Amino acid sequence: MQSQSQPDAIVIGGGSAGLAFSRRAAQEGADVLLIEKDRLGGTCVNRGCVPKKMMWKIAQTLTSIRSLETEKIVSGAPAVCFKRMQQLRDDRIGGIVESFQDDMKEAGVRRITGEATVHPDLSVSVGDNQWSPARLIIATGARPSGLDIPGAGLMADSNDVFRWTALPESLVVIGAGYIGCEMAAIFNAFGTDVTLVSDTDEILTGFSAGSQAVARDNLDASGVRVLTGVKPREVTRDGDTRIVTLSDGSTLSGTHVLNATGRTPNTDMLRALDPAPETADSGALSINDRFETSVPGLYAIGDAADRLPLTPVATADGETLARQLYTDEMPEPLALDHVATTAFVMPPVGEVGKLSGLEKLHRFSSLEDSIFRTGTTEAWGLVRAEDGGLKGAALVGHAAAESISWAAQVTMTAPSRTGMNRARGVHPSSAEEPLNSNI
Repeated sequence: MQSQSQPDAIVIGGGSAGLAFSRRAAQEGADVLLIEKDRLGGTCVNRGCVPKKMMWKIAQTLTSIRSLETEKIVSGAPAVCFKRMQQLRDDRIGGIVESFQDDMKEAGVRRITGEATVHPDLSVSVGDNQWSPARLIIATGARPSGLDIPGAGLMADSNDVFRWTALPESLVVIGAGYIGCEMAAIFNAFGTDVTLVSDTDEILTGFSAGSQAVARDNLDASGVRVLTGVKPREVTRDGDTRIVTLSDGSTLSGTHVLNATGRTPNTDMLRALDPAPETADSGALSINDRFETSVPGLYAIGDAADRLPLTPVATADGETLARQLYTDEMPEPLALDHVATTAFVMPPVGEVGKLSGLEKLHRFSSLEDSIFRTGTTEAWGLVRAEDGGLKGAALVGHAAAESISWAAQVTMTAPSRTGMNRARGVHPSSAEEPLNSNI
């Protein structure tokens, strides 16, 4: 084993969190070694947010065009060239990855491509090279969780979706969290026959009850078959068809089955540590406000840490940790209550703030609905404090993903109803609904 020059910090994982930390720490003069076994960008760029959003935009456009065709405003329903879509998507992602490579080089970050091994003394090795950093930062993200049932190998996961070269004829989605719901909505819009299966009575887990109810109705209206309260027991194969046997004895068939039952933090490389770092119920590493784990010298950021598994949080946390360690500042981590999140279903659902008790949203038909007769509903809900300050917002609509980001900054300042009434939105727009209400 060859000992190398010792860096100030080793970062394992070149996703959003690891890149943000590495860049800022190096800019502050730290000697940073970044280890990534795959391409830079992590899940978000390569197997998540970016390719998903590109597919969603195409799916959204197809939905609109087909509605116009139904209304005889345009003629000829479009078909999806899946291969061309994949090519455009991959070209865009390749450009983003190259920009990350340039950023790391410009910042002076040392990079190693390979599988990192963490030893009990927190030294790290890749192949024959070994280092003993002053600080070790785990930014290894998470991976799709497996299902321990017979025939599990016949199912795809969310990583596999972005490697498909042809559009599935029929798809059974197991798991109705945001990933499962998004994939169900997207492929349904592409023309695939989709069934969505939840093992609880809910879909879109983690969102408010009000948003869940609207999202389910919209999935139903768009043609997605939604089954709740059942679990998969077995997956078998009959030629090109996969058959899913459910806990109630019924069966579903599809050319493809997608397991979207959650994600597991990538912390396997820490198994040699004794004692092992403490973990939260999510399986992610427990950390304090300085991103320190229970093991001195070991830090965690991104989806490997017990924070919100969202790219903006990972990026901000990486930047914050670098500032805490290598500047005279001592910034606090992001307040998670003010981080907006969106599920890219049809139409998307956006939420921010404290939404406990939001059981029902106010539904309405937008002006666009008179043209695009999709059968789906837009909706909104606001939660206020006793003094009238805005605590949270939920939006369902075609512009929800954009609007909820501004709502995040609004909840941060908690304006009163009287104060908000002095502002007005664009007319005609869906934004008028919550802005002009008396809630």
